Amino acid sequence: MTDHLDKLRDALRSVHSGHHDIPKPTPKPDYSDFEELPASTGEYPMFSEVFYEPVEIPDFELALPQHEYSEWIKQFIPTASGEFIWPKPQTEYLVHRLIHGSKVRAVGYAGCGKTELGPEVCAALGLPIMQLSFNAALEVQDFAGKTNIRAGDTQFIESDLVRFYRESGPRLIQPNELSRMRSDVAMFFQSAWDSGQYLTLAEKENDNIVRPGDGLMWYATDNTLGLGDDIDKFSAANILDGSVLDRWQITLRMQYLPVSDEVSLVRKWQPSIREPLATQLVQFAGLCRSMYANGELSLPVSPRHLKEIAACAASWRNPITAIRAVIYNAVPFEEQPQIRNAVQTVGFNSSFGEL
Repeated sequence: MTDHLDKLRDALRSVHSGHHDIPKPTPKPDYSDFEELPASTGEYPMFSEVFYEPVEIPDFELALPQHEYSEWIKQFIPTASGEFIWPKPQTEYLVHRLIHGSKVRAVGYAGCGKTELGPEVCAALGLPIMQLSFNAALEVQDFAGKTNIRAGDTQFIESDLVRFYRESGPRLIQPNELSRMRSDVAMFFQSAWDSGQYLTLAEKENDNIVRPGDGLMWYATDNTLGLGDDIDKFSAANILDGSVLDRWQITLRMQYLPVSDEVSLVRKWQPSIREPLATQLVQFAGLCRSMYANGELSLPVSPRHLKEIAACAASWRNPITAIRAVIYNAVPFEEQPQIRNAVQTVGFNSSFGEL
């Protein structure tokens, strides 16, 4: 009881002194300027029944009709990883606008969760997803299909993307690294992203206009806004044409997860790591990400790196050795003092050694 009262007194003193870390309650949005949302019909599940209680927008129906998919497309329905924590409120807006027909793109640094979000949403809803990875080496025929000669006969073989495009039912196409797309590839997709929603298979002689079945959704990811690389870390990023950018109606700025959520992830990945050490690992990653954003570090220490650091630390029982293997040895020599400073700032137990 005395310990509890001491903590309460300390909290009150910190508030009165103006130095306190007590989070303020988040005010609920004021919906008084809007008409009341229609009540649930009960035909479809609500967002909160599949994901979590909405924070930024009112609960809404996931109005995706049940569909009997072909055996071929069922292979594209993903399985949830079980290692993902939904970023809020991005998930709410993403799902809401996708099911209402908006083309959504998510922009953020490497490892912030934007690429994984599409498959995780589809896994939760039981939807097929096809991911496309853009880069300068991929040409139009890699997405449309190719003309082949078989047994002396010339045939046009459509790509899996075109077949996926023709299918019907709720499904998602996810182009990744949008700004690495070649200009000819952009022109190929431009009509698909426009109101016409068709693909033209130029190499095919007949039936070369492909229209999508009902229910097709688009969600793209990118490290940049399509206006060039503003932090000099994504040298392969192109400046996208304004007409391409205009076709993506919704842009979400993805951030790394809050510290508390990322600590929970570390402990989920490696249950043997206790919360104080998990917190230090996340704090270390956060410092490195800030240096990366400021151009002081060439690696962002994304959750992928953090997951490997946690795995090594759990196996070797030494976070310093893990950081050395995963991050310290991977950056240029002149950046290594920055990593040492981050380690010292976080204050790992000195018994683990030094970098």
